[in-house]
Amino acid sequence: MAKAKWEKRHVPRNMRQLTVSEVLERLVLTRLRPHLLDPTNFSQFQSAYRKGHSTETALLEVLDSVYTAANDK
Repeated sequence: MAKAKWEKRHVPRNMRQLTVSEVLERLVLTRLRPHLLDPTNFSQFQSAYRKGHSTETALLEVLDSVYTAANDK
């Protein structure tokens, strides 16, 4: 496989060979990423390392629980 430089992809001398490690990395990511990102692999309270689940989201959920508990008393 050849990978082109960003500027001029159509010029053959700007092509370089992909290394075995680059090909292996792409293969592993293609096969492993769907498994790792499957929502069933996370707790519903897991906020880190998930798209759309930031520390801000976690903090808002905690504050909502605190306010709800305070209002129920």
